[in-house]
Amino acid sequence: MSHSFNFFLGPYLEIVIKREAKVVDTCGLQNCPKVESGFCPTCGRSAKDRVATYKGGSISIYEMFEDTFFQIGESLIEGEQQTERWGANHNRGQTRRCTFTADEPRPPLILHPDHPDIPEKEVEWFKRAFAKELELLEEAGPISMRICWGGIPFIF
Repeated sequence: MSHSFNFFLGPYLEIVIKREAKVVDTCGLQNCPKVESGFCPTCGRSAKDRVATYKGGSISIYEMFEDTFFQIGESLIEGEQQTERWGANHNRGQTRRCTFTADEPRPPLILHPDHPDIPEKEVEWFKRAFAKELELLEEAGPISMRICWGGIPFIF
């Protein structure tokens, strides 16, 4: 088994949501018949193992926005609350960060990595670029939500 060590640097969404019990049919097949006992003739799973109950977040960013955001690291779970950190999967409106050699011209919207205003500028960009998604998330009712900037090491 191998692991990939990663480091995310930039603006991200930190959201705290309520954990709740969810019942899930673990069969991934669309037209699998419901069986009360024995085994499913389509997927082969036993009826008793097919439905699982687990505690999960009350809001699913994956389901709401598909590939707009990616989760950074694992969810942090404390009692009935779950904290998740999400980075932007898309560059909207401008490239967020780019390096240049000394003889290349620098477009005015791109910040050099050693520029002192990178955190504030990127957080502003994130708020503007994802305003619609952030508004929809706010309406979904998280416990708290904020835009942060920083470095997060994670393994997957």
